Amino acid sequence: MMSVARRIASIVLVASVAAACSGTEVPIEPVTPGSVALEISARVSHAQFIQGDSTIITVTLRNVSSRRVQVSFADACTIVYAVRTAAGVLVVPSGGRWVCDPISSRIALDRFEATERTFIWKGDGLPPGDYLVYGALGGDLSVVSSGVAVRVGARATPS
Repeated sequence: MMSVARRIASIVLVASVAAACSGTEVPIEPVTPGSVALEISARVSHAQFIQGDSTIITVTLRNVSSRRVQVSFADACTIVYAVRTAAGVLVVPSGGRWVCDPISSRIALDRFEATERTFIWKGDGLPPGDYLVYGALGGDLSVVSSGVAVRVGARATPS
C-alpha cells in the first residue's frame, strides 16, 4: 500500500510531466534584424562633451513580441552604433560599416526581454559640432534606431 506522501509525490510528478508535454512551452521563433518583433534604441550618458572627454552610448535591443525570438547575424557584429553629422553624413564607423569577424552569431531573447551593449565614444578626429548617435543591428547598419543628439565642444586652447 502506497503512503500518502508517495501518493502526493506521484501526483505532482504526473502533473509536472503532463504540463511539460501540454504544448505550453514557448518555441524560439527565428527573426531577422528588421523584424517587427524587435525594437532598437540608443541613449547617451552625456548629450554634450568636450573633445577628449567621452560619452557612453548604450544600445538596447528589445523583443517586443509575446514569443521567444532568436535573431541571426551573418557575422560577429550584432548590436553596434553609428554616428552622423547634423547634415546626415555618416562619420562612425568610418568607411560606412563596421569590420566584423566572419562568424555567424545569434541573440536569443525571451518574450519582452532586452539586452544592451555599451560603447565609449570620444568624438576623436571629428570637428566640434552637433551629431546624431544611433543604435544599429549588424555591421552593415541595416537597421538603425532613432537618433540621439550629441554636441561635441571644442577643447579649450591654453592661453
